[in-house]
Parts: sequence; C-alpha cells; structure tokens
Amino acid sequence: MLTGKIKSLTDFPEGDFRPAFPRFQPDVFEGNLRLVQEVEKLAAKKGCTPGQVAIGWVLALSRRPSMPRIIPIPGASKPERVRENAVEVELSEEDMAELDRIVKEFAPVGTRYPEHGMKSLDTSVE
Repeated sequence: MLTGKIKSLTDFPEGDFRPAFPRFQPDVFEGNLRLVQEVEKLAAKKGCTPGQVAIGWVLALSRRPSMPRIIPIPGASKPERVRENAVEVELSEEDMAELDRIVKEFAPVGTRYPEHGMKSLDTSVE
C-alpha cells in the first residue's frame, strides 16, 4: 500500500495472495488506506516517497536512546526500487511526532499474516 499501487481492493493483480491477509479485508481496508494517505501527506512535504518515510522512521527510532540498532532491509523487485530505498530521508523530531500522531489516530487494523502465518512467527500466539 505504501507504494501507492493499491488504492482499492480491485487493484490487486489476478492471483495475488494479499487479499487473503487480515489487513486487506473489506471491513478494515479503508481504515488502513487512510493511514497510508496520512503517510503520503508527510512524504509529499518531505519530497520523498512513503516507503522512504518508513525506512527513515526505522532509522530514526534506531538512533533514540535505549533503542537497539535497527537495520531496515526493504524488499525490492526492480533496480529502481533498490535505488529508491537507498535514499536516506532524515526525519526531524517534528516529523517523528507527526508519525506518532498518525499511528495513534489511524492504527493499522488486522494482523500482518493470517493466523497460521502468525503462529509460525510468534510461538506466544495460541
């Protein structure tokens, strides 16, 4: 969704598995899309992509006191995405506060994977 290619449930290519995932269910899709739209607004102000904001957010969190070093490893299917992801966007404390506000106001709904997938990631899920 952060790439801007998925704006509705009909935007998924034929055979795409993501519509089966909890975050893309019809009852929560619009709310999750609103979160992306808010990140897009911040990205536009920064002159970058929403994905670059996401990578910058992870890097900024990593620099905070008492936080572990976090190394974002974004996926890329094309060379231009690799180049795009290599651009480091500095986020100010004001930007970070805006992202905190966005996440509080538009918290993502639904797990990342269906239940069986979540179980393989976290043994604490029953």
